[in-house]
Amino acid sequence: MMKRIAILCTLILALGGVANATIYWVGGASGNWSVPTNWNTQQGGGGTSGLPGAGDEADINTNSTVTLDTNANIKLFFIAKGTATAGTLVMNQGYKLEVNNSGGAGQSVGIGNSGVGVVQLASGAFVVDSGDLRVNASAPGTAGSTINMTGGSLNAYNIRKNNSTSLGPGMTGSSGTVVLNQGGGSPGSLYRFGGTASTDNSGQDWEIPCLVAPGDVGTVGVFNIGQTGYEQKSHTDATAIIQIDLAGDASYDVVHSSGNVDASLGTLDLKALDSYVPAIGQTFDVWKIDLKTGKKGVGTFDPITDNLPGYFVADGNDLNGNPIGWIDTDADPSAYGDTLRVMYLPEPATLALLAMGGTALLIRRKRS
Repeated sequence: MMKRIAILCTLILALGGVANATIYWVGGASGNWSVPTNWNTQQGGGGTSGLPGAGDEADINTNSTVTLDTNANIKLFFIAKGTATAGTLVMNQGYKLEVNNSGGAGQSVGIGNSGVGVVQLASGAFVVDSGDLRVNASAPGTAGSTINMTGGSLNAYNIRKNNSTSLGPGMTGSSGTVVLNQGGGSPGSLYRFGGTASTDNSGQDWEIPCLVAPGDVGTVGVFNIGQTGYEQKSHTDATAIIQIDLAGDASYDVVHSSGNVDASLGTLDLKALDSYVPAIGQTFDVWKIDLKTGKKGVGTFDPITDNLPGYFVADGNDLNGNPIGWIDTDADPSAYGDTLRVMYLPEPATLALLAMGGTALLIRRKRS
């Protein structure tokens, strides 16, 4: 009987790991996540083998490349947490890695805490339910740590990028999805960990090369770039898509940032939710520079797309003669930065009919 119990316990540990433990990768230079013997409760081996589970911390610290070949749910995740180590997680088989820190604050994921960490995200989903996902979390100047997105989705509560590195946002790649603040609650944030306010430079310039959906796709929310008092530029690449969900005249996604913005490239995609259709001439302030005073925006995307019968413009004047595009919406120009305001207009045929109707009305008035 005791022998059977021992065998059963061994099987349980092999399949599910040890609860509330730190589980280390020991699978050599490369291997698959799903193999229980590739993980151990002791770094270097010698402890208990088994996959990291829902209450565990999973660490890749041995200059290894690990392929996610199964869905995984863990509490904490670190790559290159130890000194002078490196590690890579490859997500290219469509599986999901969920890091669920049960509402915990602080760091839930560290990509390159003391060494070089890389996530190659080509398919599947990387989800961080709470706490921070930090790139170069405590290693200023460490080159190479990044989340390289060529597909899939990155869905996190907070994404932070460390100071003193020339990696820009710590996110590269031509496609993929960045979704912050899944499920509502406080706004998700995109900003570097540490650093001081002062000047714009390459280490404080957030590049946006992918789809950004504030609040989650199909849900109204906020996307913060930068931090109050910290001057951090941002710019969109040609592959950027800023998706703004519109739920009503005063209920829609907003991007907030803390430094100068260059939105000359990329797509601004406005998605009306449910049956909402804006009135002709309705304006929306979709990007606000309000986390650092006096900053300016340039560029109004190319193109601006939507799922409505009409279209949006971001230059010229609104129906009351007030300017749209990047404008200063505050009485005190030094109090806040610019705001990007767009306006909804009917499709050209309807606009022509409206113009004809206005002309006819003017003729009738003259005759009367």
